[in-house]
Amino acid sequence: MQMGGAERTLFQIMKNLNPKLFELYLAAPQGPFFEFFRPLCREVFFLTPGYFPVRFRPLAYLRGFYALARNFYKVRFLMKEVSFDLVFSNTSVILHGLLAAKVFKIPHITMAHEILLPSFFRFFISKMLRVFSARVMVQSNAVAKHLFLDGVFPNLVKIPAGVSLNGDFQNGSREDQIFKDIPSERPLIGLVGLVEPTKGIDRFLKMAVEVLEKIPQALFLVVGKYDSKSFYYRRLLTLRRKLGLDHRLIFTGPIYRIQELLRRLDILVVTSINESLSLVSLEASANGIPVVAFDVGGISEVVHHGVTGCLIPSGDIQSMALTVTSLVQNEKLRKQMGLEGKKWVHNRFNLEDQKGKLEEAFLKILS
Repeated sequence: MQMGGAERTLFQIMKNLNPKLFELYLAAPQGPFFEFFRPLCREVFFLTPGYFPVRFRPLAYLRGFYALARNFYKVRFLMKEVSFDLVFSNTSVILHGLLAAKVFKIPHITMAHEILLPSFFRFFISKMLRVFSARVMVQSNAVAKHLFLDGVFPNLVKIPAGVSLNGDFQNGSREDQIFKDIPSERPLIGLVGLVEPTKGIDRFLKMAVEVLEKIPQALFLVVGKYDSKSFYYRRLLTLRRKLGLDHRLIFTGPIYRIQELLRRLDILVVTSINESLSLVSLEASANGIPVVAFDVGGISEVVHHGVTGCLIPSGDIQSMALTVTSLVQNEKLRKQMGLEGKKWVHNRFNLEDQKGKLEEAFLKILS
């Protein structure tokens, strides 16, 4: 299990549901964050990692279907052992839970976080959600629109995102050293997300070069899990070297204490090609950090342009660099945006509101 926005959302959901009303079981791929979920569950079960890439690649799809078959068998066995009343899948691509729930005639709810690009897989997912899922929950209007266009509208329900400032995961000396090595006197600009093409990290590197022309002391962080063998990560390292950023831009790897990291930033930057919501943007605002983001997907729902941060036309790296430079040089404006961001999150993305609507939706299905 990787700890992206969807996984942190799941953690908050499980942590805040009323234990007197719900007894929780978890089935998910094992990963470094898995142990944090154990105290929240009656029992946990390991699944086989697998995914379907957006672009059709026969071998990758074969592996995806193999993982789907194995996981369906495991979840089916689990449902034989435990009498579940409800199955909740935390992304729309968790098909084994949906299929097993259908076989055992158990109500199924999906939390859809993705805006999938047009493909056979998107068509397949949409068809499955329409036919098999009793409810499809979304946290942004952008995802709702995406699903509506695919015909998944009778079962849609919007659940507001919720942000907790107590969501850090404590972990070891590696992170202590990372925080120790971050200089407090230099402007610190960060991007938080899994190191994958959809996050547009190559655009972040190109923006960094333009910012450094005006603010040579700035330091840039890319915070998130990466696969050192992946073509994309190797391409980013080559680009970093080519742009002369070797000592000015750091790939930290995954950081558990994300709230502490955000509080150290001067600006959070989001360069994604597409985003359903961007939970980390809300977390940054909740910690008083302004956000500069490309205006894609559901970003405009969590960044109030000119108030909590700035929205830039997608792909306009020069405008993003100018905006970041201006904010670094204007401490008063950064602090003002930070204060407005805290109010914005408190008023619109309250964790108690999320908890109440989730429990209401679950109980309505069960009644």
